[in-house]
Amino acid sequence: MRIHIAITADGQIRFLTTPELQGLTELGQTSTRRASHVVPHNWFLRLAFHILRACVADDSRCAAWTRRWRCQWLADLRISAGPVLGPFPIRQQAITAEIDWLTRHGF
Repeated sequence: MRIHIAITADGQIRFLTTPELQGLTELGQTSTRRASHVVPHNWFLRLAFHILRACVADDSRCAAWTRRWRCQWLADLRISAGPVLGPFPIRQQAITAEIDWLTRHGF
């Protein structure tokens, strides 16, 4: 996986959180902001996804199960003033498209 890090003019470090960079959050005061949601394209599955994910922790077995659904996926970047990308046949493709868009647009 590619690593994306930017240092702003005032010395702040900005990066897309990945398992490889998780340790950076322990180096000082941090804030994390969600850039998008990767969700099923089908409206019924998307509704079920949101209901389930609102009821369980992100690291739960139920949340892991929802990430393995065999369906088409969207990368919804509207919370970052971006587009909705997709649909993609594999969730990882939606995540890759999300990272590419965020990288090109100054995440």
